[in-house]
Order: sequence, then structure tokens, then C-alpha cells
Amino acid sequence: MRSYVSGGDPTGSAVRSSAVRIGLPSFGPLIDRTVALLDTFDEDEVDAVRRFLTGVREIMSTTDGPGTTLG
Repeated sequence: MRSYVSGGDPTGSAVRSSAVRIGLPSFGPLIDRTVALLDTFDEDEVDAVRRFLTGVREIMSTTDGPGTTLG
């Protein structure tokens, strides 16, 4: 099993342990199933998911929010 938890990875490419602790009561089953699903991906697939989610995060941080026209 790969680890998706970091000790505070500044790139945000992994889930911080504090986020896991906070989210477990509400999202534990979803987190468990998501990790299980990611464990079925090979490294190239995980990298593609990481690039996509990082790109979405960057888009959101450089706009005024959802619905903003980019261009």
C-alpha cells in the first residue's frame, strides 16, 4: 500500500496527517475506499491524477473562484 499521507508536504501533493485526523469522523469510509481505489492504480496513473488535481487547485487559487471566466 502506498502512503498518501505526508508530514506537511509543502507541495500539497499528499494528504496532511492533520487533515486525515480532522476528516476521519465524517469521511472515514470515503477516505478508506479512495485509498483502496488508488492502490489499484499504477504509478503513471497516480501521477496523472496528482497532476490533474494539482492543476485544478492552481486554477482555483489564481481565479476569483468558481464561475470566473479564464482567459
